[in-house]
Amino acid sequence: SLKTAKLSDVGTLYAQESAHTQTALHALQDDNKKLAKEAAEAKKQAALEAGGGEATVETVGSTQLASRIFGELDAKSLRDIAQTMHQKHPEAVSVLLASNEGKASIIVAVGKDAKADAPTLVKAAVEAVGGKGGGGRPDFAQGGGPDGDKLEAALAAIKATLA
Repeated sequence: SLKTAKLSDVGTLYAQESAHTQTALHALQDDNKKLAKEAAEAKKQAALEAGGGEATVETVGSTQLASRIFGELDAKSLRDIAQTMHQKHPEAVSVLLASNEGKASIIVAVGKDAKADAPTLVKAAVEAVGGKGGGGRPDFAQGGGPDGDKLEAALAAIKATLA
C-alpha cells in the first residue's frame, strides 16, 4: 500500500540521516580532542618559556633542591615537565608547583643520590595549599589542594621539611 511505502521511505531517510549525524559527531569529537591536545601543548610551552625556563637550584640542609613555580598549567603538563627537570637535575630533589583554575598541583621527584622521601615532602606542601594527602613512590609523588595562590608557602613547607 502507498501508506506503508511512504512510512518505509521515512524510515530509510531517518536511518540515513542518523548515520550521517553519527559520522559528523565523531568527526567533531576527534577535532575537539586534537584541539585540546594542541592547547595543552601550547600552555606547556608558554609555561616553560615564562620566567626564563630554568629551575632555581639551591642547597637546603644537605640536599640539592631544584624548584620552579609555574602559573596556569594542568597536572599532565606538569608531570611531563617534571620528567624533563628530573633528568636535568638527577642529583637533586625536583619540586614543581602550578595552579590550574585556582587549584594547586605539586610534584616532587627525588634524584637517586638525594636523601629524601617524595611523599613526605608532597604531604607537607599539600597542607600549605589546603589539601589533604598526596602521595606516590619514594622517588616521585604528587598532590594538590584548593589554594592555588599559596604555592610559595607550599615550597617553603618543603624547604622546612628538608632543612
